[in-house]
Amino acid sequence: QGVVRRVSHGAVCISTMEACSASLNYYQYIIHHRFGYFEAKQSRASRLQLAAIHLATSSSTPDENLGMTGEERAVNLLRASWTNRPLSAAESSALNNISSLADGLSPTISLLCHEITMCSKQLDFLHGHPSKDAPSLSPCLAGATYSNGVANRRVSSRVFLSRFEESRAGVSAAKHMPPAKFEQNIQLPKCRVSNEDLREIECLMEKLRQSRVLHIAAPTKSKIPQDEFPLGMIATSVASSRLGKDIIDELRESWDMYQLSTQTPPATVDGNTLTELLGLKAYVELRRKDAEKYIVRGLTDVHDHWYSPGHALLQLVGIVPAPTRADLCEMAVHPSKIDDFNPMLSPDTRVNLVESIIIWLSLCVYEDKVNRLISLYQAGNLEEYTLELAVKTVWRESDHPYWRIFEVENALQIRQEQYHVAQSLIHNQGQVMQLNMGKGKTRVILPMLVMFYSFKKSRDAVTRLHFLSALYEEAFGYFSNHLCA
Repeated sequence: QGVVRRVSHGAVCISTMEACSASLNYYQYIIHHRFGYFEAKQSRASRLQLAAIHLATSSSTPDENLGMTGEERAVNLLRASWTNRPLSAAESSALNNISSLADGLSPTISLLCHEITMCSKQLDFLHGHPSKDAPSLSPCLAGATYSNGVANRRVSSRVFLSRFEESRAGVSAAKHMPPAKFEQNIQLPKCRVSNEDLREIECLMEKLRQSRVLHIAAPTKSKIPQDEFPLGMIATSVASSRLGKDIIDELRESWDMYQLSTQTPPATVDGNTLTELLGLKAYVELRRKDAEKYIVRGLTDVHDHWYSPGHALLQLVGIVPAPTRADLCEMAVHPSKIDDFNPMLSPDTRVNLVESIIIWLSLCVYEDKVNRLISLYQAGNLEEYTLELAVKTVWRESDHPYWRIFEVENALQIRQEQYHVAQSLIHNQGQVMQLNMGKGKTRVILPMLVMFYSFKKSRDAVTRLHFLSALYEEAFGYFSNHLCA
């Protein structure tokens, strides 16, 4: 942790306390397994610190690992850091650091910093320390520079603010120059990776479920309880009343059921399982790469159009961005984003492209699943292996692409029971359900519901979640880190 500064010769340093007794704190970042960029899920302050580093090291050339410039990545991190709660000292310091780095260089980031600062103070009175600062005016120079760049399409679409962001930042809505009226005639053949490949993969999974999980011996039951009822000494005195007797009887019945429970021996698999898993991994990876190559080609290749030389120049200078895997996820729920990369595709090709993106998302989920199965098998954790193998998708990906994106981003697969619970709550308004601990209520089911209502076409209400006070901060942090970051 520290202040990010640009120094001579393009170098960047992080200033920290130099005293020998100083306490040096740090943030931990991990590289996303699919998208390849640094993830900052530790806290909002860690995201802001990472945004400052990306902004300070940014250049006009896209970073090879990010697939975008440092400025564009910093914009994404700032959006993920938006809040209407008061900023902590570390968050405020990091935001001021970003604002100073962006001054005169990135009007979009200057406006986003201003917006986050203003929004974080709007509800100060609810947190017991009303702000005495008068609302400041929006940075006029940054607003004018931003509006001019957007109006003349001199900047990448990745640094465009949304209409809501422009309004909250206090700048007049930038008049976006309408894109050139291209004849949308670029046709691409259908992708050779189709839903048939997904069905083939699921068939191979089913064969593993049906024939490769064996048991050493049949389950056995104990004929008599192995241990005596632990409350036997006090049962007589407690059972003197009718209520006490009912309680003791229930506890005794539960104890006997536990003692007589079926003891299932550990599972084992035959020797060909690892070979089959490795073969399945190679097949899924090949199909995923083929689908990805087709999608990227459709978004970047315009050689059959009269405007291809001009489009190539815009790609070269970064005004037309190069698509990343994270961009593909966004297109699955916002197909209009395709225009940011290739506005010359025919309507039929656009439909094919969106279908291919959803198939690509499913292949990513299968690829992560096979990797988990191989890791569990090689670690000898056959019980977890069997549970993971039993998970299958029982819903249509095209109906809920945002759930697929959630799976890809978090390297998981929604279990059947989690989907059924979410569907029951969606279709039965006002229903109350009680779920066991560890079944993914907070980590999976609630995010599914939040995304469903957020992407619902007719949003006539605001989604609100209620948590016990003891769980509130943990839940808030999880949703902030996994649905926003």
